[in-house]
Amino acid sequence: MAEIEFRRRAVAPAAPLYVTRDDRLMLQVRNSLAGTRVQCWARLQLADGTVPPMLQEMVPATDRSPTSIAFDLAEGYLLSVTMQVIGASPRRGQVWAEASLIRGAAGDVQVVQVLVSDAITNRSALAWPGGQLRQSVEGPGALRSIAGTNPAAGVEVSEAVPTDARWRLRSFRVQLVTAVAVATRRVHLTIDDGATILYDLAAADTELASLTRNYNFTQDGFQRAAQDNEVYVPLPVDVYLFQGYRVRTLTTNLQAADDYGAPQYAVEEWIED
Repeated sequence: MAEIEFRRRAVAPAAPLYVTRDDRLMLQVRNSLAGTRVQCWARLQLADGTVPPMLQEMVPATDRSPTSIAFDLAEGYLLSVTMQVIGASPRRGQVWAEASLIRGAAGDVQVVQVLVSDAITNRSALAWPGGQLRQSVEGPGALRSIAGTNPAAGVEVSEAVPTDARWRLRSFRVQLVTAVAVATRRVHLTIDDGATILYDLAAADTELASLTRNYNFTQDGFQRAAQDNEVYVPLPVDVYLFQGYRVRTLTTNLQAADDYGAPQYAVEEWIED
C-alpha cells in the first residue's frame, strides 16, 4: 500500500507568483547583431487549472539601445518565462535581455518585480524561475575582430568605441607605408576619452622613408626588436574603453604622403549597462 497520496481536487498552485489583470510582462532587449529576433514563451496557470502558453516575438534594435515590449497577462499564477534568440547566432555579450512585471502604461510604468536578466544566445536561453539577475557587463564579453577605417594619406588612424558599448582592447595591428620624403618617423598608439590622452605607447623602432612596416600592439609584456617588417609594442593588460573613447596613432614626423592602412584589432565587447 502506498505511504502517500495526492489530492485530486483543490490542488495547490505550482508557483508562488500570483499575477492579476493589472500586471503586465515587460521584455527589454539590448542587441548589437543584425538579424536578431527574440522569442518569449510564458506559461500561466489560470483559476480553472488550465495552463495556456503565451508567445511574444520582438525584433530589437541593432545599436545596443533598449528595445522594450509589454503584454497583458491573465489572472492566475505565473509558472515560467523563457526568452531565446532566433534568426541569428550571437555570441555571449551581443544580446542582453530582461523580463519584469510592470504596472501602468505609456509614461507611467512602474517595475514591480524584475524576474530575470542576463545575456542570451540562440543556444542559451533566459529562464525564470531558476535564472539569475546579471547586468549586461557581467561575465565574459563577445570576442570581436574588427576591420577599422582606412585613413587618407597623411592622416592618422582613429577608431572610436561605439555608443552603449564597452571594450577591452586585446590587440591592434596597423601598417604604415612611408613616402620618399626624408624623415625619421616614430609611431605612437594613444588611447583617449574623446579628448584627453590616457595612454601613449611608443614603438622603440623608427621607420625611415620608402618603407613598409606593420605595427603590432599586443599583450606581450616586453618590448621586442623589430623582425623583418614587423614592429612589436607591448600593450597594457586590461585596457577598458568606454563609449566615445578612441584608439589613435600619433606619429612623429608624419609626412603628407605617408599612408596608414586600415587597422585590424581584437576586442572583448559588452553592451554597456
